[in-house]
Amino acid sequence: MKYHTISLTIDDRIYEALSDAYDGTLEDYLENKLGELFDLYVTPEEQTLILSDIELEDETNPEGKLALIQIANDEDPVNIACEDYKSVFEIAKIFAEQIFDPKGVYEYSADSYMSNFGYWNRIPDVPFDIMCKSMQSDDRINAIVKINLENDIVNVKEVGDNDYHHYSLDTFFNAATSAMESDSPYYGDQLEAFRTYLNLNELSMSGDDQGMQM
Repeated sequence: MKYHTISLTIDDRIYEALSDAYDGTLEDYLENKLGELFDLYVTPEEQTLILSDIELEDETNPEGKLALIQIANDEDPVNIACEDYKSVFEIAKIFAEQIFDPKGVYEYSADSYMSNFGYWNRIPDVPFDIMCKSMQSDDRINAIVKINLENDIVNVKEVGDNDYHHYSLDTFFNAATSAMESDSPYYGDQLEAFRTYLNLNELSMSGDDQGMQM
């Protein structure tokens, strides 16, 4: 979820006087006033669209859930349980913005890529494999994303999927990039564009061709 920071500069004496006199925080007061402006100046139709879009984004990235992410290149895979980015779409955006080099100029260790994913815990291979297999019965897991930079494959699985879906690195990158560059400011429209691009370019793979799927 993206936020816009609004800065307000006032004299320290005024701030201290207001803070001492007002029963509450000035930040909460200003937030409430901005909510009133939203109700006053934004049409009911647009309010409904915006609030529904915020709700969809919250549902796609639920609190208290996590994503399992694996990245491998020419070394052993690095596995993490990620709490900050917990949907395939959010992980794909990090991949497109911070990791994937479409020109193939840069190459880093799998460990170095994980610094882009905020707060996470590293998990050894065997427990990670067990967690992936238990996704349907473990309601903590919101998504699984396995990125193999050597065989050019991304395997993903979301809540409700029976099997993994497979995409090339280029497809994963292009799906995220095209969604982020969409003219629509709404999360729902970007998410739909992302999923449509993936669906149109999904790879058909046998069990022996799934790279690092465990």
